[in-house]
Amino acid sequence: ERNTQLGRINRELEQANLLKLDLMGMLSHDIGTPLASILGHSEMLAARDQAMAPQLKKIMKAAQRIDQLRQDVLSMCSVDSGSITTEREPVEVAPALREAVDAADMAVPVDCPDGIQVLVNRAHLQQIVVNFLTNAAKYGDGATGVVVRTAGTRVAIAVRDEGAGVPPGLRDHLFERFTRAGNTTASGHGLGLHIVASLAEANGGSVTHHDNVPHGSVFTLVLALAG
Repeated sequence: ERNTQLGRINRELEQANLLKLDLMGMLSHDIGTPLASILGHSEMLAARDQAMAPQLKKIMKAAQRIDQLRQDVLSMCSVDSGSITTEREPVEVAPALREAVDAADMAVPVDCPDGIQVLVNRAHLQQIVVNFLTNAAKYGDGATGVVVRTAGTRVAIAVRDEGAGVPPGLRDHLFERFTRAGNTTASGHGLGLHIVASLAEANGGSVTHHDNVPHGSVFTLVLALAG
């Protein structure tokens, strides 16, 4: 009877893994392809028709946000299977951060010296920063700034807010799976910071949190300086 139960459990796990692979394939192709088409045609129309450009830019931002959510789910599946790998390349930080702010559809000042480059997967960098920005919007009354500083061979990218801050009971568990503030009504699946921590590690970096002064939070991504 025990062997029968183990066999049933193994079959269920195998089916769950196949379902996850099917989901990843659907997100990669069946959703990614039409999203790329929406973005491409919107950009082309915006360049041709200046009168419609503001509305088309809103469509592009919405499509970019959907694509970001798609990437989040794909990363979550990779985290679960322990298979996150990446190829890093030199990426100039200032324009990449401006792209992330635009993708999050926010107006947040970026304080970053020109010319700084980090070794990172560009898509992962944007994914992490967008996650920090959207979390600040949900839980911290909105991000107040993105600040970049270098120290030796490392680059720190900090997203600041001036909200209520992280409850003391959650601070040691922020980057663990399913951690969410229990007293918040904000929607979310609680996997975001777990994902970004894994993405940062895959890129040779790390993520941390500390209190802002006089109040709020600072979430920081640290990456290797390129060159």
